[in-house]
Amino acid sequence: MKIKSRIALPSASLALSAMLAAAPVLAQTVTVTNLHPAGASQSVAYATTGTQQVGYATFDNSQQAAIWSGTLESFQDVNPDDASASVLNATSGEKQFGAAYSDIFARAAIFSGGKTYIPLHPTISGVTASVITSYAGNTRGGYVITVGGLRAAIWTGDTDQSYIPLHPTGAAASAIYAISSTKQGGIVNNGGTIHAALWSGGSQYADLNPNTEAPSRVEAMSETQQAGYATVGGAPHAAIWADTAGSFQDLNPTNVAASDSHIYATNGSLQAGTATIGGRGHAGIWLGKRDSFIDLHAFLPADYQISEARGVWTDGTTTYVAGSASKSDISHWEAMLWTVTSLEIPPPPTPVPGVTVTPKPAAPGIALRGKARLTTTRPKLAIKGSATGVVTRVTYRIGKKSGVATGTAGWKFLAKLKPGRNKITVTAHGPGGDSAPVNVAVTRK
Repeated sequence: MKIKSRIALPSASLALSAMLAAAPVLAQTVTVTNLHPAGASQSVAYATTGTQQVGYATFDNSQQAAIWSGTLESFQDVNPDDASASVLNATSGEKQFGAAYSDIFARAAIFSGGKTYIPLHPTISGVTASVITSYAGNTRGGYVITVGGLRAAIWTGDTDQSYIPLHPTGAAASAIYAISSTKQGGIVNNGGTIHAALWSGGSQYADLNPNTEAPSRVEAMSETQQAGYATVGGAPHAAIWADTAGSFQDLNPTNVAASDSHIYATNGSLQAGTATIGGRGHAGIWLGKRDSFIDLHAFLPADYQISEARGVWTDGTTTYVAGSASKSDISHWEAMLWTVTSLEIPPPPTPVPGVTVTPKPAAPGIALRGKARLTTTRPKLAIKGSATGVVTRVTYRIGKKSGVATGTAGWKFLAKLKPGRNKITVTAHGPGGDSAPVNVAVTRK
């Protein structure tokens, strides 16, 4: 049933409709459906399409893979008969992706709407566990666990033989949490701090961390956007990127005074996740900008204390957000589905460009990003590099003097150096905004 006021309902099946008027969008109708099955101690929805939600429900202290079709009554416990537990992390509507457990060890698995599954766990010495977290087309993303820890991986088909390791050489840990048709996003830990990372099918990756001293993570992605969080001022802030560290955008909501936030899903235009408001996590969605956050927690009955959004899907008219909410703490989640209509969804934003300074053979020591130092005896030095995204111009500043580089995707300029230390700053500009500046320090002897 549907009720147009915020009241607590005793039934496990509820629908709550309300109207929200929040800039920059017009009024939306939001309906909340409680998917928590009777007898379960906990349930979580991790992903959604327009017709299906997946996650897990806990019965007798065992997580059981769960599928819904928009209603509580549609709940299916699809835990395989030969599995001690299971979980579903992603769905195409026809196939579901996650893991089936053998004793305490997860085994990557693909389901097809029922209890039967295709095992994808690689039969390789030293690999003890595996999980599929995401999919795009015929590629599945995730990780394996070895005696050395987490190892990023993809599968290019529905067999264990299609397993491809992506773990960077020398890294302490890595994992894939999201993929698109050509790229994979997740984390790399090089021995201390978790960094958001982007792969293109091989073990080499791009480090997306905007602050090398603090953690960041890619949780979701479309073909043109990565989303997750980056640490800003000691707190996790919802973040989006467009393939480079310099394209980082802070989406920690300003319109609801959030202390921290986290994105778990994106389709390039909409982002879903959680913002901490008044000390409590609130499920919500963004429309690509930090002040566009819509607080979906506000449409829950008043006795729910915390909530989070994990999956988002839209046909342009109706938007489905999968997640969970709790009346007490994180050990008592109840799966929820928010259905939003009359939402004006913007087109995918033009990505913020990124800029890279590349070293010349005659000028070693210039780093790919961040601060670099170089010593030379020359009065002039050629500086060159590249820029990504939609770029209209690349500018540079040397002391108080500035100029425009020649070229965009590939650019260069001649730096005139004064004796002593010269600070050179390079920035790429485009309709999506300005890149994070790259600084190069050149000392002329």
